[in-house]
Amino acid sequence: MPEGDLVAQAIRLADAMPRQLSSMAQDLARGKRTEIDDLNGFVARRGSELGVPTPVNSTLHALVKLLEYGGPDAA
Repeated sequence: MPEGDLVAQAIRLADAMPRQLSSMAQDLARGKRTEIDDLNGFVARRGSELGVPTPVNSTLHALVKLLEYGGPDAA
């Protein structure tokens, strides 16, 4: 990772590509299963195994799973 303010770098990247959709957003739009289980789901499961709380990963995993299953106002 480059040195510097990573948040500012991420914002610059997003500003440079305003119409791009992440692969996960594309999957949701197509009604396909996302890679959330292998990303945030893995971190949440591993954290649980090690006794390390992972509330952000667990929440993101749950929210995307809700969208995958057509939850309230699914994407």
